[in-house]
Amino acid sequence: MSRILVVWEDAHWQSLRLVVNRRLPKCQSDPQRSFPSVMFHTAKGNGNFERYVSVTWRNAARNGLPTSPGPIDHLVCVADGDRLHEVLASINPPPKSAPEVAAWHLKAEAEWQAYLRGLCDPSLSRDTVHSLILRWSKESLVLAGYDQAPLKEHLGIDSHSAEFQHAVAECSPPVATVAEGLLTDSYQRPLVCLGNVQEALRHPSVHKNSPEIDDALKDLANSHLDPVCRRVPDIDRLVDLLWRLSN
Repeated sequence: MSRILVVWEDAHWQSLRLVVNRRLPKCQSDPQRSFPSVMFHTAKGNGNFERYVSVTWRNAARNGLPTSPGPIDHLVCVADGDRLHEVLASINPPPKSAPEVAAWHLKAEAEWQAYLRGLCDPSLSRDTVHSLILRWSKESLVLAGYDQAPLKEHLGIDSHSAEFQHAVAECSPPVATVAEGLLTDSYQRPLVCLGNVQEALRHPSVHKNSPEIDDALKDLANSHLDPVCRRVPDIDRLVDLLWRLSN
């Protein structure tokens, strides 16, 4: 069985780990196949992946993590897409038009992976390093649950209220008008939309590292993950990659 290390950009990655762990059984195409052995860590920012791949991965591949010793076969670097162009100049800033995002995302992910593999220590195979770009950040997963119970409980967002309907109409484009598969392509600043809704509902706004964000995401992962993953396809893309890398 392959051992796989997933490294997130986000330092507050525990809720993201829960999302992936909950999704792995859902995406299991062959029930006879061995379940992936997946570990998680953080680079604490897109700018730190360079050192992680060039230095940390060399040691982790051979020795494992303090919490999970033993060789690791694959490294998957999950970067937030909103500011990746500030780290790698060959990646263009994200297009503002949602229909253009898919082509940008495909090209950016290929360039990001080629860049990371170029940093890999010569003693390791470049093919042990993989990349995935999350559109756009952890808050995208929270926004994707806008009509689910955890957002009402933790963020005070009631999708049935008149105030909510008015507030989301001010988001650009209005959330309810966006096809599920295009939701993350349409909101490059999901926290802004969440903040607008909370303000309209007279609920205190949260910042990206507020515990309410993680609490909402954890509850979404436990009980409401199907609609979130339909709206944030990068999660299932990551899970499918983990299954492909396992053997």
